[in-house]
Amino acid sequence: MALESLVRFRHFEWLSRAISSVPGVVPTEYFPENDADWQAIIALGSAHLVLPILYHALKAKELWGKIPEDVGMALEGFFELNQSHNSNLRQQMLDVTATLNAQGITPVWLKGATCLLAEDWDQSPRMMLDLDFWLPDPKTHTKALAALEADGYVIPPEYEGISDTKSHH
Repeated sequence: MALESLVRFRHFEWLSRAISSVPGVVPTEYFPENDADWQAIIALGSAHLVLPILYHALKAKELWGKIPEDVGMALEGFFELNQSHNSNLRQQMLDVTATLNAQGITPVWLKGATCLLAEDWDQSPRMMLDLDFWLPDPKTHTKALAALEADGYVIPPEYEGISDTKSHH
């Protein structure tokens, strides 16, 4: 049990150091050395949504040559899948913005969505499950929901029937 916890901690520390943006922070003494270690690193990176960041970081820190070829191919694949997903999310942002702007409403994009507003958005390693925006004027909320519903937006079934002020849209 203690040995297993130590190994998990070592994987977490290695991943944290590998993706750190702090200058000079790199994985030091320990480096994953077998398939089990790499599978644990990939699982941990997947659970924390940082595999595309790991892809970028290993290249930037000149550690790419130290990883097994199959791990590199997997990380590159995760990055490419994330690019495709982000492209779909960006298009959704543009569509939502256009729909709301047509009603005189300007959404304020939050969190990961802001990465998709940058010029180099297609290189963003940020993984996102959804998009978040804020409408500063509460008086526009009902109008915004009506416009989005007319455009095909549907409230997730688990939130149907709940007041608009308490549901997740």
